[in-house]
Amino acid sequence: MNKHQTDNANATAFPVDAIRAMFPALQRAGDFIFLDNAAGAQIPQSVLDAVTNHLVSH
Repeated sequence: MNKHQTDNANATAFPVDAIRAMFPALQRAGDFIFLDNAAGAQIPQSVLDAVTNHLVSH
């Protein structure tokens, strides 16, 4: 098995749908393309909840 075949095997095992489900913007995205960078990237729901909790509680 060459490197390309190994990479494809690993890619099919990666839970893309489960990871996408963690990001609210991606759940509503439709066919949009996000051209984000580090300063404006999508964040998972758990991070959004933590930031909201901090802003409300502190």
